Amino acid sequence: MQTGRLSVQKDPFAFIDGAAIVLKKHSNVQFVMVGDGPLKDDVKARIQALGLTKQIQLAGWQQDAFKLIPAADIVTLTSRWEGTPYSLLEAMAWSKPVVSYKVNGCSEVVEDNITGFLVPVGETNTWASYIVELLDNPEMARIMGNKGRQRVESKFSIYDMTHRIGLLYNQVVR
Repeated sequence: MQTGRLSVQKDPFAFIDGAAIVLKKHSNVQFVMVGDGPLKDDVKARIQALGLTKQIQLAGWQQDAFKLIPAADIVTLTSRWEGTPYSLLEAMAWSKPVVSYKVNGCSEVVEDNITGFLVPVGETNTWASYIVELLDNPEMARIMGNKGRQRVESKFSIYDMTHRIGLLYNQVVR
């Protein structure tokens, strides 16, 4: 599952191309893209061109997209640049392993090989191989998901975030 605008920044084509690779090894997997945006028609066309309309579902924009996370086995993000990726924080809070491109905010949230996997931007084959690895190893996926939840609770709670902002303000004022 991936949540985000269908835009150049989020690179939905990487998600689609990676899904096509995964489906060669796991033909029963369902991929879901949650979001809308300027690339919607192009995304639909790519899915149709690859013959994946039954395997990749476009859920459109959802008011409460985070409520769909429990149904997912893995949450992904193929952003080419990112601030703080709330979709990954939400996934980790639901104890889901994540596979994300290794960009600014994602690298701060995901501990590579611990809470999920970080992949260099554009390496679709690597991205797909990590998804296959998690599908082939449900115990690894469970452990990564649990460690992700622990990380969110310890590093990204409201208390922790407001405390860090307070410390930052104190440094600026001095």
